[in-house]
Amino acid sequence: ILALAAGLGLGILGHETGSAVLARVGEWIKPVGSMWVSALQLTVIPLVITHLLATISGAGAKSVGKLGVRTLVLFLAMLLAAGVFAIFLTPLFLSRLSLDPNTVATMSAATASARDSGTLAAAANNAPVSISDWLSRLLPTNLVEAGVRGDIFPLLLFAGFFALAVTRLPSERQLLLTNIFQSLADAMLQLVRWILIAAPIGVFALTYGLALKTGTSSGGILGAYIVIVYTIVSQYGVANLIICT
Repeated sequence: ILALAAGLGLGILGHETGSAVLARVGEWIKPVGSMWVSALQLTVIPLVITHLLATISGAGAKSVGKLGVRTLVLFLAMLLAAGVFAIFLTPLFLSRLSLDPNTVATMSAATASARDSGTLAAAANNAPVSISDWLSRLLPTNLVEAGVRGDIFPLLLFAGFFALAVTRLPSERQLLLTNIFQSLADAMLQLVRWILIAAPIGVFALTYGLALKTGTSSGGILGAYIVIVYTIVSQYGVANLIICT
């Protein structure tokens, strides 16, 4: 939050004063924010897949079946709770927020440069498809291509079946692969910790560049966004605690 406030403050100062020095600083740190976001996105699929492999291969097929049912029920309950909170609370908060269309357009133009080249591909992947087409794509014909497209569900499905196959191996081979998967999962988790340690730097770079282009208009919108999200997530967290209990 301190990095967010500092980035907004200095960015607004640079926007209002037109300082050439602050503008040059914005150009220097722009790649830093982009690299931090890319690092976060880069670790998502490896982190989830390695933990899934380690969990299933180490638990065994029978344990995975029972755990999978409980996890599915818990996931659906939490997803329902999230949907309920988003549907009822978000419009209530947004109705009290007045946004200038020009400000929204300015912020949209300022953040457009932060979108990577995969945006169009992601939009194409999110296009409506029939149920038969969706089922036919559950198992990818090429894992690398699925990873490039960001199709995480088919990757998880393959990883789950692969981990179940590991549980059918002789005990010594299963133990060897389980240890490898667990080591990879631990290493990925450590990598994520390093990225999160750098969060203040990434947040400062992102908010500074945004405020430098939009000025004071960005502060009010980001402040309202933070308050709304924090309030909804806090209430949702209490609901999840009750559900898990």
